[in-house]
Amino acid sequence: MVNPAWLLAAAEVSTRYVSVFFVNRRPHTLHAMSPLSRYQKQMLFHGIGQQGQIRLRDSRVLLIGCGALGCVLADSMVRAGIGQLRIVDRDFVELTNLQRQSLYTESDVGQHLPKAIAAVERLRAVNSEVELEPIVADVDFRNIRGLAEGADLILDGTDNFEIRYLINDVSLESGIPWIFTGCTGSHGQMMPVIPGHSACLRCLMPSPPPTGSTETCDTAGVLGPAIGVIASLQAAMALRILTHSDQPDKIPQKLTIIDVWDLSFRQLDVSGLRDSSTCPACRSGERLWLNGHQSSGSTILCGRNAVQVVPPDRIQISLHELSLRLQPSGAVTSNAFLVRVALADSDLEITVFPDGRAIVKGTEDPGIARAVYARLIGVWTTSRANMLICGLAFSRHLWFENSSICGRNSVLSFRGAETNPATRVSLITDRVKHQWKRRMGRTLCAAPDTERPAPRRIPWSVELTTNFIGATGWNRWRRTSVEEPFPSKMVRR
Repeated sequence: MVNPAWLLAAAEVSTRYVSVFFVNRRPHTLHAMSPLSRYQKQMLFHGIGQQGQIRLRDSRVLLIGCGALGCVLADSMVRAGIGQLRIVDRDFVELTNLQRQSLYTESDVGQHLPKAIAAVERLRAVNSEVELEPIVADVDFRNIRGLAEGADLILDGTDNFEIRYLINDVSLESGIPWIFTGCTGSHGQMMPVIPGHSACLRCLMPSPPPTGSTETCDTAGVLGPAIGVIASLQAAMALRILTHSDQPDKIPQKLTIIDVWDLSFRQLDVSGLRDSSTCPACRSGERLWLNGHQSSGSTILCGRNAVQVVPPDRIQISLHELSLRLQPSGAVTSNAFLVRVALADSDLEITVFPDGRAIVKGTEDPGIARAVYARLIGVWTTSRANMLICGLAFSRHLWFENSSICGRNSVLSFRGAETNPATRVSLITDRVKHQWKRRMGRTLCAAPDTERPAPRRIPWSVELTTNFIGATGWNRWRRTSVEEPFPSKMVRR
């Protein structure tokens, strides 16, 4: 006969064992998993396999633009297990983005977070094994080479042709493949570009379509499902390129066009386009966008009723000091990434980033945006002696053009309007000899005597109003007479 005490003891031990087993099962299983186990279902697919997954793990991808397309692309790449993803975006999250940009929430809107920052915060919770690098910047010919360095693939998440032609140039120059993708209304299009093997964007379209000749999200809107379909096709093509990087001939050379409203799907064979076209980018190495010949200082943002204004030179400004200076202009909000002011005297809103870029919301006129930018931002300084002067307001007798004082090889040009409208005098110095002294120097800049043009009397008086960041109380100066081509002395008003 079995002793009842033994049964109770056995039951107690069994209960403890079972409870311990179930409580500790998940952590134990996770620790026992191999580094690739989370991609088991993906590796079962014949086109990837274990070897393809290892290639994905070792790959580095540059994603330019993290709006509607970029959100789908970033999420797909991180879940697929690529090694490194660099996300570059110039914008911040707004309420109208949430209809189609799947990585963002209302909390991101309330915090005025840049898209790159908000996206990375969300993606880190998805896959901590992927190295994520958010960069809040505007991609242009000055920084794209550095951004693309070391990348195995460039993904197009942008919304304008200027950046796409720039990506095309850097792709051909560096040999890094990229995937062209666009979406408007209910239809989207996608085409891979493999330098040296397939047609490029300029083979397909030698130049960007004229302004107003094509639909935009402002005129035709955009459907979230259309974004999801075409971006998913782009993500699938990205996986194919990354896992077959040594076999470019296996990448289909086709332009894919879809319409989710009409449920249509078309593909155009572009394999012979490169050989049959006279593309100057492929044939003669022309790089108009990469060399800066086709760049602009302001960009209308699609669907935003906003214009981005970019300073001629990249600089760094203090957001804290800027927020204090802009307090009289309207309601100011700021965080570690930007400063935003809703102007009290108009319906405009301007958002400024640390690199000097600004997005002026409430207008699609670049002239108005630049004027607001000059009035509010005016001058940025990285130090007392190294600065960029912009947005000076002069009398009717003289105005400055392309005014910059930026250390070495500084150039200042001006024109005497009443004496000779065609006269331009350039003062070129190897360096700024005299720095600003006592918060505003008595001598602004002096060049060697051999470089200074002969004095010329010009009947003008200058009254300039500037906005300086980082120094208050000395923003008005007057010069009433001059016998030099450059006002070397200024007296405080």
